[in-house]
Amino acid sequence: MSTIERLSSENTRLERELAEYSGQYAELYHSVAPFLARFHTELQPYHEKLLEVRREIADLRFLQGDRTASHASKLDSPLTRLLDEDNLSVEEQFKRYGLGKMAPRIIEMPDTDPPSDLVMDLYTKIVANAHPLLASSLKEADKRRKYMKRADHAYIKRDAKALRKMATTFDKRPTNLPALVDDGYIEELRERNAKLEEAVSEASGQIFELQHGELARLKGYVDQAKDQRHDLIDELREDLKRVLKKAVVERDELRKKTRK
Repeated sequence: MSTIERLSSENTRLERELAEYSGQYAELYHSVAPFLARFHTELQPYHEKLLEVRREIADLRFLQGDRTASHASKLDSPLTRLLDEDNLSVEEQFKRYGLGKMAPRIIEMPDTDPPSDLVMDLYTKIVANAHPLLASSLKEADKRRKYMKRADHAYIKRDAKALRKMATTFDKRPTNLPALVDDGYIEELRERNAKLEEAVSEASGQIFELQHGELARLKGYVDQAKDQRHDLIDELREDLKRVLKKAVVERDELRKKTRK
């Protein structure tokens, strides 16, 4: 097998692998979308604002002579304390949120019918041409994310018609080798190979993070609390609002002292 044939074959395999990971992530994300929506709208804004205020408090204390304040970069909040296994014991979990045991640590892949060969082939073509991880710039990646959202939605629905319509927007790749094969063409194949390998690695990492990361752990706590008739997200939101309110008061007092 020639170098060109080997690289072409390897790139085709990697494109398929990237499509498989991309489809798995789309299905996994879709299965937890309601939870993620609540997290991003009800918890994340207060958490980020608290982080911002706490950093400002540290800066103000430092300006007033507290040389230890610059090291206060670790955010301590109801959310981080819950997710910090070394900080919150099982007894504390139960006392604060009614959680009597450690929550599950993994978000399982949803049990769905596998895509048909046609759906997978069409989706692979779209991924090979439009996946954000293959973009050459941040601007292009942002544009591709919007496009891939539509492709992911069609893939989840196993909508071959919609996928075919999207796939036909790409120029057909030449099936034959160029008339004159030079070192430049081989280098293009190698660069494509390296880009695909990097994208496959990152895509698999995204799945692992969603299944095993902090959001997965939080969802485990949320589901466990729900079984005990607790709305943990609601409770955490109120805790974050309360802590944020106190932090704002502290910051405003420090601002007044700094102006004097």
